[in-house]
Amino acid sequence: MPVVFLDDGGVMNDNAVRAPQWRHLVGEFMPQHLGGTPEQWAEANRVTFPVVWDDLSSRMRDFACHEDFQREYDHRWLDSMCAFVGVPTPSEPQVRAIAREAADFLTANVRADHPDAIPAIRALHSAGFELHTASGTRSWELENILGAMGVRECVGYLFGPDLVGIMKGSPEYYRRVFARAGVDPRSAVVIDDSERSCAWAEAAGATAIRIDRTRQASGAGVMPDLATAGRWLLESFGGRTG
Repeated sequence: MPVVFLDDGGVMNDNAVRAPQWRHLVGEFMPQHLGGTPEQWAEANRVTFPVVWDDLSSRMRDFACHEDFQREYDHRWLDSMCAFVGVPTPSEPQVRAIAREAADFLTANVRADHPDAIPAIRALHSAGFELHTASGTRSWELENILGAMGVRECVGYLFGPDLVGIMKGSPEYYRRVFARAGVDPRSAVVIDDSERSCAWAEAAGATAIRIDRTRQASGAGVMPDLATAGRWLLESFGGRTG
């Protein structure tokens, strides 16, 4: 039986459902720390986050390590929102502390799992598959997310960039994940919604299943949802039945 590595957004959770909840929770969290109104902060996040994320994600491979990326992201994210709301940006240590607390609050309270995700994860776990994550989300955020989904006990290592020291932006990310898990890449199956991530996983020696919930993509290894991928794994490799 292969070892299965699951992505978060697009595979287990729906980013389109997550985004409006995220904005609402940003509006709930920020006023108690920096003033302003919930409506101002929610709108600030809606307007500024795409700009910040698009710029930093396009330069992801330029960062020497995950910590460098996270430090710049936290500062840009909070500084941009503060400018939008019209409040001073706090000191650098405060930025890091507020950003960390905000991420903890947000990931613990958002619920955006795809309807098929929890049953598929539980079925694979019950059948004896070894499951881990391979996500761009940090490990402690994944702890919150999987805990809220009620499937934390089904998943072993919660690999995010903080555990392997590098952003999810190249085959090296997967090489480090497999090495940290003690898994031969040839026995690994990576399930991700990104075509690039699937290519990186394959370049690192793994088999990749690409989830395309739009059902617009086709070809070998493309499946419409996690339920279909789970059934394929169960039919192909079997496992415990009770």
